[in-house]
Amino acid sequence: MRLAIVIPAHDEAAVIEQKIHNTHGLELPAVGEGQPFAHLAVVVDDHSSDDTMARALAAVQSLPARSDLEWRVVASQHRPGKGGALATGFAEAAGFEILVLTDADSWVSSRAALETVRAFADPTVGGVSGSQRYVEAIECGIPRGDRADLYDSLSEAVRRFESRRGMLFSVHGPWLALRASAGAEPKLGIAADDLDLALQVRTAGYRVVLAERAVYCEVKAAGAPLFEQRIRRARAYFEVVDLYLPRMFAIAPRPWGAIQLAGYWIAPVAAAVLFMAGIMAPMVLAMRSESGPGVQWATMLAVSGLLLLDPFHTCAAYAAVILSARLAPMRRSGADRWRRRF
Repeated sequence: MRLAIVIPAHDEAAVIEQKIHNTHGLELPAVGEGQPFAHLAVVVDDHSSDDTMARALAAVQSLPARSDLEWRVVASQHRPGKGGALATGFAEAAGFEILVLTDADSWVSSRAALETVRAFADPTVGGVSGSQRYVEAIECGIPRGDRADLYDSLSEAVRRFESRRGMLFSVHGPWLALRASAGAEPKLGIAADDLDLALQVRTAGYRVVLAERAVYCEVKAAGAPLFEQRIRRARAYFEVVDLYLPRMFAIAPRPWGAIQLAGYWIAPVAAAVLFMAGIMAPMVLAMRSESGPGVQWATMLAVSGLLLLDPFHTCAAYAAVILSARLAPMRRSGADRWRRRF
């Protein structure tokens, strides 16, 4: 199988050279003889305001030669936005069997491509996602530190469970591979491009699975930037969920497929509401009781103290993100425009 690795980039001058060297070091599957280049890697510069493209060109020119990998650096042929950058990359990748999306600020393990192709040996598989790791930093091409929280760990456990049934839902842009014959195409104006493409593959009748050994790492933000990042991702998630899930119920395998879709549609908001209600209930009951101001203040301080500790602190943060995103949905106009990396 011939792979085309698409790296969309907007104002990524600080990391694009590191990404190119990381990608050039991937172990790639062997293919038949008679082709000048077996695989392709293409950097798509999406209207950057910095010297992303110049640095990418210089980095590619400095790479040691590989007979099994061709590099291209191109400019997006569409309006600004990640959807347009991906569409340009997909056009460059015409004729390749497997299309791989990978973010410019992520690090990918050297065997990720081999593990991905192994999953595609099953002809019913149309999409393969890598295994996510959050780190403190990526320095000199090496991930450092572990920033995974309770939510991240639970998410990976859910992804492994879903993958065993070929119904992986939560996929990520740092490493997502698609079978070209599945016909998935990037859409302009969709912020959650990775989820959108994976759901296109599933609606075409293919399975989407997790390649657990195809590991990728991305740096997790902290503080207010992390909250803002989560809000944007949650809004993008609900945008795609509302778009696809109603019609996917008709083709979802019973009963697990229908249960999964209902869960992703309803469960996040329901869980957030229940958590917030559980936090507020003791304070409301204390305020309405006749036990006096001492008990009331003690209850409020106890609940506030719990929210400073994990897992309550993490749950409160995610509940706030979910409810905020649901109440203020993503605006379709320019939804796929790039935002500052934190």
